[in-house]
Amino acid sequence: MYSSANQTLLLNSSLDDDELYCSALFDNLCWPKTRANQSITISCSSLASQGVDSSKFVTRLCLSNGKWSNVSYQSCVYPDVWDLMMTFYIPRNVQQRKSYTTILQAVRIIELIGLSVSFVSVLLSLIIFFTLKSLYCSRTKIHINLLLAIFIQIIARIVNYGIQMKQSNTPSQTEPIQCGIDESVRGREISSIFQNMCPLIVIFLQFGITSMFMWMLCEGIHLNNVLTVSVFKNHVKTCYFYILGWIVPLCITLSWSITMFFKERDRKCWTNYNYLKYYWIIDGPRYAVMI
Repeated sequence: MYSSANQTLLLNSSLDDDELYCSALFDNLCWPKTRANQSITISCSSLASQGVDSSKFVTRLCLSNGKWSNVSYQSCVYPDVWDLMMTFYIPRNVQQRKSYTTILQAVRIIELIGLSVSFVSVLLSLIIFFTLKSLYCSRTKIHINLLLAIFIQIIARIVNYGIQMKQSNTPSQTEPIQCGIDESVRGREISSIFQNMCPLIVIFLQFGITSMFMWMLCEGIHLNNVLTVSVFKNHVKTCYFYILGWIVPLCITLSWSITMFFKERDRKCWTNYNYLKYYWIIDGPRYAVMI
């Protein structure tokens, strides 16, 4: 949240001093000096937060007494994001919101610790498999590829969380925030590099997760063949496993990514992507594998 000391408003001086008007106001959007009994419509694109639909607008009325009316930013937020906010955040009091924030921060720290431990463990396992050639056989090939898939999703999660932390600690959070005459917010822009990296990291993460599920399926198929009958020769079986473990997840992830690009290309960092109906493109095959 931005402190009042950082909220510098450049007032629009086009109004006469003897007119009744609402003073310029900053409440995450820049509301310029406006005559009484007039409304003003502003683009939601100035809201730098994830989950904001930048193509939408919000309107606010300057009342006859020179006070701003209350405003709802629901029109600026994607419906799925708004539903989550209404469920977990907006109806709560200030103390509950602080408690939820503290809990979420603690959970994220625990998750990062777990990811770090997993990163080291998987890396050591891969080093052992690649170093000790005596362990290298058709069975351990599946183990290695499963570990590689797990390693991919661990790296993607760590990088994703790192980007989120970088955005939350960006210098624009502490530098003065200015509202220009064009109602745009100065100093709050999210780095274009981070904006472009967000979807790529999400794609990388989802590919790793899907591949992880597929390689676990390969483990099950291989175990079934060992315990019952072996239908394929080793080299053919290995080929099928590579197709199932890497090529199939790649095709699934690409089809989902293309759909998201055309349907939700303006959604910052593809926020709340796992609550959208398109997520079934990539999540459906995972459920099928588990069943």
